[in-house]
Amino acid sequence: KFLDISAIENGRLELSLKTVNPLLQLQEWRDGFILLARKNANTIRLKVPDVVPAVRMDPDRIHQVMNNLITNAVKFSSASKEITIHVIPKSDKVIITVEDQGIGVDKELQQRLFKELVFGQNRVVLKSEKSTGFGLAIARKIMEAHGQTIWVESEPGIGSKFSISLPLATTSPAYTFINRSPVFG
Repeated sequence: KFLDISAIENGRLELSLKTVNPLLQLQEWRDGFILLARKNANTIRLKVPDVVPAVRMDPDRIHQVMNNLITNAVKFSSASKEITIHVIPKSDKVIITVEDQGIGVDKELQQRLFKELVFGQNRVVLKSEKSTGFGLAIARKIMEAHGQTIWVESEPGIGSKFSISLPLATTSPAYTFINRSPVFG
């Protein structure tokens, strides 16, 4: 992560953009997500439409973003809660949302979550938390490098929805969700 921070701060974040089937990519990352969820006895559910268009992204960088969002969802959710990944196609992009039933984030903190990289400034302090507080700021920079965004909707005590947008591929084939087993773990 610290190499990423240095590259980001110096404006040298390089992307290796590819046309990607977002559903296949999520399925490829499934095992890592399952392991994260099992740490806290959570279940990850995938909710997708039958057809999703291809997107243009750097799979390694978006995996880094998704891993951060799911790690946070597990970290801030009670045991045995469900985490849902929604994939929502729009006319010019695909929205991926990680929804948890965790502690939520108050409005004041929501405004600081994605701010510049200042060690510890972005932390939500929990006694058991071990974190640099850089994850969401790095995620924001990765999304900006893609020309896209990341945002949060949250209510304290109810949970959070962290979303990213991914641009459609120029020649955008549509992919059908083949594996209809929506539960990871």
